[in-house]
Amino acid sequence: MQVVVRGLGAPPDTSTGPVIVVGGHSPVFTGCRVAARHESVVENEEDGTEIAVCDPVAWSQVWPRLRRFYS
Repeated sequence: MQVVVRGLGAPPDTSTGPVIVVGGHSPVFTGCRVAARHESVVENEEDGTEIAVCDPVAWSQVWPRLRRFYS
């Protein structure tokens, strides 16, 4: 598994595994399936956050849209 932090730049297109998306629904990712929900021991805004597994993407094509989406 490769962890992507948006401030570090796009992963290479050779990274072809599934994408883990935490919270929110980005129009960039397709084929997403909720794998889990975060359950906090303290009731807060993060409680119930969805964790989804999405289809692989071509990072060089989606990265610019992610930068705008999350900026």
